[in-house]
Amino acid sequence: MTELEKYRDQIDALDEQLIALFEERMNVARGVGEYKKERGLPILNAEREAIVIEKNVARVKDESLKEVAKVFLQTMMDLSKEVQKHLMED
Repeated sequence: MTELEKYRDQIDALDEQLIALFEERMNVARGVGEYKKERGLPILNAEREAIVIEKNVARVKDESLKEVAKVFLQTMMDLSKEVQKHLMED
């Protein structure tokens, strides 16, 4: 096995974990959406979103990855809002 293949195997294993966590997070987002729908709350809570992103970017130890982590987290938040939007439309 080459060094590249070893790296790819590591990435594959990490991707498997990420997908499981992603699915779990989207299911929780669905629960949040149902809660908001029942109570007539808006999908977007900009203050909460900013806090979540800031808190999690601060957890990134590698300074060179902080900006990329911010994009990653914003994308996750956007996808969560999409899940909630679909619930609101039903």
